[in-house]
Amino acid sequence: MLTTKNDVYVKILKWAKENPEFSFDDIQKAFPDQKGLIIKTMEKGQVFIRISSNSDKYMLDFESRFKLLEYEELNEARQSSKRAMTIAIISILLTLFSIIYSIIFISEVEVVNLGKVVKSIQMK
Repeated sequence: MLTTKNDVYVKILKWAKENPEFSFDDIQKAFPDQKGLIIKTMEKGQVFIRISSNSDKYMLDFESRFKLLEYEELNEARQSSKRAMTIAIISILLTLFSIIYSIIFISEVEVVNLGKVVKSIQMK
């Protein structure tokens, strides 16, 4: 199963974003094992568009650029969510620790105070 980290399609989109004007040979050199996928996408004109009708240079089309931007924003949101979850868990653990510590400390104080009260009652 392919994960998004290893997804060739995403890698191609990122490469095309970093290289605004590229030829078929350029992208084929960058991804030699994905020639079939590249040819299909260029033939259908789904992902790449020609810069001009008499040019052999291509660029990402607007829809693909927007999809890549959404993908990157989604990954950033996931990372932020993981960080927030980690901070929340640490906060809960610190709160539990402080509650347990408070209970132990308060019970010791009550025992000490109870002992003083008993001693003071016995003295009278």
